[in-house]
Amino acid sequence: MPAMTISEALKQIKEQDSETAFRYIYDVSYERIFRTAYYYVKEDESAREIAIDVLAALWNRRKTMIIPTDFMAYCFIATKNMALNHLRKTKLDQHEEIDEASASHDNTPEQKIIDEELFAQYERALYALPERCREIFTMVKEDGMTYAQVAEQLDISQKTVDAQIQKATKQIRSAIEKYMDNASNGLKTYMMMIL
Repeated sequence: MPAMTISEALKQIKEQDSETAFRYIYDVSYERIFRTAYYYVKEDESAREIAIDVLAALWNRRKTMIIPTDFMAYCFIATKNMALNHLRKTKLDQHEEIDEASASHDNTPEQKIIDEELFAQYERALYALPERCREIFTMVKEDGMTYAQVAEQLDISQKTVDAQIQKATKQIRSAIEKYMDNASNGLKTYMMMIL
């Protein structure tokens, strides 16, 4: 199958019921959707079910869907919502276990808020990158590919890979540093309110 963009694949899914295009979407997004779900539910099997459900919903609603301008951001939001729904449902079934987990000193409500927001900020910064830059960054930093492997797969030079990695790292680091500055102030305000 010739290379296509996510937008082109989504259009083919909507207009042509293309299973090939859906497979492409599945291949490029499943692991990130799974990782997002796992961050929230902390359980491998549930995270996999949520990831499959997010993608199944995309296929089932293909005829009526509005193609998102930023598919990965859309997936992040859909996955987060589905994971939180899962946790709410689980909480009804396992109320005591969740209460015990929440009481852990390593997982205070304040720390959990900071961790979740930090992860969300990383995802926002990642998906704010140009598509090609994001693709190269995730191939190297998340998929563990070498610069040479990425360069060969994308038919670009290793110098281009390096430049894109530096650009992505700088932008993501900047976004997270800004968040951390704001988060520190916000946390101080929160602490003053409850003390």
